[in-house]
Parts: sequence; structure tokens; C-alpha cells
Amino acid sequence: MLAGMASNKFSRVWVMGGASILWSLAILATGFATNYVTVVVYILIIGFACGFFVPPAVSLIIDYFPVERQTTAMAVFAIAE
Repeated sequence: MLAGMASNKFSRVWVMGGASILWSLAILATGFATNYVTVVVYILIIGFACGFFVPPAVSLIIDYFPVERQTTAMAVFAIAE
């Protein structure tokens, strides 16, 4: 719900970019985690970032692909994610 609201208020590309940067930093930080608690925190951040990536991505796919190709585009996106 928050991701959808952010996508409506701000540019979808910027929301996806911010989510991608947050996801990348959390992945990097997970590699440097020294105990279980920090690994769990970083994994939660990864999930949060993924949640902010999907709604604007789906919206962009719907906008940029013709109706007859949207199913294939969504399938490729789902496989890649």
C-alpha cells in the first residue's frame, strides 16, 4: 500500500530507482553482517525494498507494452524477480 501511494505521489522510475539502491545496499550489508540479528535486519530491509519495486514496475509494464504483449512482459518480470 505504501509503495502504491509513493508511486502515485512521486515518479515511478524514481521510486523503483530508490528501491533498487536500498536493495543493493542491503544485499551488500548482509555480506558484512557479523551476527544473526543483523542478517535478519538486512533481510527485512531487502524485503521492504522489493515491496517498493514491484507496484511501479507492474504499472510501467502496463503503460509501455501493448495489450497483446503485457502477459509475456509480466511473465518475464515475474520470472526475473
